[in-house]
Amino acid sequence: MSQPQLWLLLFRDVCLPIVLLFGTGWWMDRKFRFDLQTLVRLNIYLFVPAFIFVKVTQAQLDLQTGLKIILFTLSSIACMGVISRLSAAISKDDPPTRTA
Repeated sequence: MSQPQLWLLLFRDVCLPIVLLFGTGWWMDRKFRFDLQTLVRLNIYLFVPAFIFVKVTQAQLDLQTGLKIILFTLSSIACMGVISRLSAAISKDDPPTRTA
């Protein structure tokens, strides 16, 4: 595959859907004046987890790759917890704020 064909394929498969989705959302917001806070909540709590679930269940991974992903995810969560605790200790937050 030549370089121009590769760029065209990349644009068609990756960039164009994003631009169309963004443009459609912008147009619909202009026309209907959506409540953005509700849409953000729907996205965060419904659509993104559903999308991730579908992609994870359809993925074809070997055991080694799956274990690497699990290890990376757990280590990321652990690092965020350590950073959060250090941040709370340094800023001397009260206990209810620390557990929030």
